Amino acid sequence: MMTERKYSVSEIDKMREAILRLYPLGVPYRANERAADAENRLRTHMQNGTGPEELERAAREHVEKGRAARAKLDAALRQAGVPEEDIQKLYPLVSAKP
Repeated sequence: MMTERKYSVSEIDKMREAILRLYPLGVPYRANERAADAENRLRTHMQNGTGPEELERAAREHVEKGRAARAKLDAALRQAGVPEEDIQKLYPLVSAKP
């Protein structure tokens, strides 16, 4: 369904940023492939009339689910007696504190 909604530059930037946050960490994307894919997704959302608030909410929920899953895994590893420094080695691309 096509829409005639007009987007401001700041709305488009917010939507692009939210789309990029929806990509899972650790998935091997080449930078140019990820950027092209994100632009295609952005275009599709704009054509469908998706607002930046909807994408930001989805990105926030995605990040929260990831943090909850990480916390659950960390707790299980600690309970199993895995040293903290070994647990942190599982997350080379993200900070030690979520």
